[in-house]
Amino acid sequence: MAVGTVMGAVPLLNDHLPQLLERQPTIRVELVKDTSAHLLNLLDSGRLEIAICRTSVS
Repeated sequence: MAVGTVMGAVPLLNDHLPQLLERQPTIRVELVKDTSAHLLNLLDSGRLEIAICRTSVS
């Protein structure tokens, strides 16, 4: 699973991702850290399954 995140959400993932991987050990997670604009482009192109970012970018 490819997950994109802005830097502000990294602590949230650090707190909860280990619990998910413990419960679902067969899941492979690739984290991509970038700006909201870039993450939304990756999401639109199908390169990310999930993006934790702002939905409107100025």
